[in-house]
Amino acid sequence: IEPDLTLLYSVSPEVAMKRLSGAPDRIEAEGTKFQQRVLEGYKQLAKENPERIKVINADNSIETVYNDTTHNFSNSHSHSDRYRHELNANAKLEWTPDTLSKIEVRPNFTYNMTRSKSQSEGHSQRWRGQDGGDTTDINRTMSQSMSKSEGSSESISLMAFRRLSRTGRNITLNASYSYSNNENYSNSRNMAHYYLRPLLNRNYNRNFDGNSFNSSLTAGISYNEPIFKKTYLQFSYTFSQRHARSNRYGQQYDRALQDTLIDSDLIIDWQLVPVDTTLSSCNENNYTSHNIHASMRHNTEKLNLSYGVHLNPRHNETNFIFGQRMHKGLVQQDLLNWAPSLNMRYRFNKRNSFSLNYNGNSSEPNIEELQEIIDKSNPQ
Repeated sequence: IEPDLTLLYSVSPEVAMKRLSGAPDRIEAEGTKFQQRVLEGYKQLAKENPERIKVINADNSIETVYNDTTHNFSNSHSHSDRYRHELNANAKLEWTPDTLSKIEVRPNFTYNMTRSKSQSEGHSQRWRGQDGGDTTDINRTMSQSMSKSEGSSESISLMAFRRLSRTGRNITLNASYSYSNNENYSNSRNMAHYYLRPLLNRNYNRNFDGNSFNSSLTAGISYNEPIFKKTYLQFSYTFSQRHARSNRYGQQYDRALQDTLIDSDLIIDWQLVPVDTTLSSCNENNYTSHNIHASMRHNTEKLNLSYGVHLNPRHNETNFIFGQRMHKGLVQQDLLNWAPSLNMRYRFNKRNSFSLNYNGNSSEPNIEELQEIIDKSNPQ
């Protein structure tokens, strides 16, 4: 009688000796050289019967060896639809009251609406590689979701330029304001059945409702002053302030584990379901920034040289109003970044020149980026 399948667990003598928990028996006491000859004999049998004898490297961990003796199969399918409508309008208005002045106004408007639906299903099984052998279910997952968002943004920018002299003295004023508001809603039904670890089984609906608001104001001035022949002092200052508020409220409705997705047609009155703090997040952010830049510029027939320094003091505030981080309350951050700059170009002749550019930059993560990541939107 010959078996249909033989599994040969190949263990090197060195590893086998390390795994001994007691006194060696008669075969083990023969030594590693004898054990290596026995192993080579079994491997030769596997070479002669490759269809029947499968060699498994048992030097690996138990988990790896177990996976080598089984076969996992999975079947899944998904379907999704997404619709998006967007409208954008912008314009540019320019006025030159005289040859020394110029004024520009740029308004912009954007509207967008997005709808999406998705459905997915997956099933995983394990087979031990034996003909007629039974398969073992590993997990089965099913999900449905829909979401919609709608929002708009408006912005306007103003630029005024005035040449004050023919020698290079000029001034530029800049200002801009932007505003955006978005509404978001999503609902999902999720089932996850883990046959080998039933305590992890899940079956519930989740509902998310939120909105976000952003506004930004920027104003700046730049001035160019000739101080010597072909030498200019350049100065610029920009003030910016941004306000952002985000509200996201999450709810969860737990179902009986034996329910199926057919029950997703049951209407849930979300007004009766309490808001889940672990799924929600509401915060308000305020950012204030000052950008100061001063530089000298020299222009000659062969040399163009400019060097300067950039200063950027900032003050950031984040107020955690609701959610898992609301115990932190108001968090503040004061920063001062600075960096030098150097730009030079020397022209030897019409064809050959040498350039050197250095523009330093310093930045840091803001308060939001320093917070731990909490995301429970994916139930799987």
